Amino acid sequence: MKCGFYEVEITPPLGTTIFGYFIPRVSDGIDEKLYAKAAVLEQGGVYAAFLAVDAMCLPEGLTEVVRKRVNEKTGIDENAILIAATHSHTSGPVYKDGGGYKGIRLSEQDPVLNVELDNATIDRTALLAADAVILAFQRLQPVNVRFGMGQAEGISFVREYYLKDGTVRTNPFYCKSEAVKSYSDPDTDLPVFFFTDEEGKPVGAITSFALHHDTVGGSQISSDYSGLVGKQMKRVFGDQFVTVFYQGFCGNINHLDYCAPGEGPAGLTTREISDVLTKELLYTIAKAEPVQTDEFAVKMDTVKVKKRVVDQDFLDSVVRNRENPPAPGPISIEDPYSDIMQYLASNGVIARYITDTKTEYDVPVQVIQIGDCMIYSLVGEVFSQFGEKIKAGSPTKKNLLVSMAHTLETYCYIPIPEMFLPYVYESSIYSAPLETAAGDKMADKALEIARSL
Repeated sequence: MKCGFYEVEITPPLGTTIFGYFIPRVSDGIDEKLYAKAAVLEQGGVYAAFLAVDAMCLPEGLTEVVRKRVNEKTGIDENAILIAATHSHTSGPVYKDGGGYKGIRLSEQDPVLNVELDNATIDRTALLAADAVILAFQRLQPVNVRFGMGQAEGISFVREYYLKDGTVRTNPFYCKSEAVKSYSDPDTDLPVFFFTDEEGKPVGAITSFALHHDTVGGSQISSDYSGLVGKQMKRVFGDQFVTVFYQGFCGNINHLDYCAPGEGPAGLTTREISDVLTKELLYTIAKAEPVQTDEFAVKMDTVKVKKRVVDQDFLDSVVRNRENPPAPGPISIEDPYSDIMQYLASNGVIARYITDTKTEYDVPVQVIQIGDCMIYSLVGEVFSQFGEKIKAGSPTKKNLLVSMAHTLETYCYIPIPEMFLPYVYESSIYSAPLETAAGDKMADKALEIARSL
């Protein structure tokens, strides 16, 4: 097998928009630089490209530019590219013209942001992200591959909680004393592919972990914990070493524990999280086993998923709320249908369910096989239970999961059906525009592809 790695800095200028919360933020500093990190693998004329971009998400227009540019410059099939956002909540602009979904602004009350600067930054990001893959392709060389599976515990928590009254609520900050336990356990798997050249020199790694990239906050640009992991890996393996770090299936997982003692939630710092992950990666790499790469394949397919059906009365109430803004109040995902949350999400709801007349989507699903290992990548913020389903049905125990991959026309969480409840943020009408069966359909398609390889 041949492999090449490369990374390109994509840190935006100060003054650009930071996406990730319900209010607009403008970058005023840099905590950690942003990168597009890439790897290209080749075996027997078959290519697969891996690209992790430090971004909140990757809209359709941006990924189209990347795929076409990579294909034109390298010949790599557009469907053989695994492009995904790290989902950093402190990264740069991704939506053009000051907009969000369908180009519609979050709120007409938003301050006027630097749209021209944002647009130029997005265009530049798309080109540079593609260049990371192209430059990795140019560095293809014979490599040896090893795979290991680590465990990183104590840094991630399922953010749905049972309360004393039996209800389930997301991150219950205002009623923390009522929290009894998390709905389920987090996925602590830490898979890693480790690549060395023919002389044994480390050249790069591909890994993923199921933890929201939302441990920093504020108005400074940051790649969050995975950026720090990449820097720490360089200290061990050299400045040319590239860590392609994907976000796993963690739509329901963050770094805060609401059952911990004290008034507020407990959680490790970004630095502490990266230290835990780096230490476990190094331990896992040391005992990783060689991968026989004779079997190497990549396949992308689509599965039809219906749009969620929303009651017309609710849509009418959203429109009224939009026209008559509520008084300022707490912005909290623990009560997704509060007046203020409904107002902040109103433009997205109108765009998804009124402006967009589609009733069904072709959802991309991709699987890459490297020897006896499988890499599964899905769109959106996928709940960890779908990872459990895929791993249970996979033809191998050596699996790496990637969320926030490829592009779907509508941004979405992918909750399990049991979590379509009133106080679960991820399944709210704003967050989950697909039918309740979406996740199962996507997981089933992924397993179907894996068994066909």
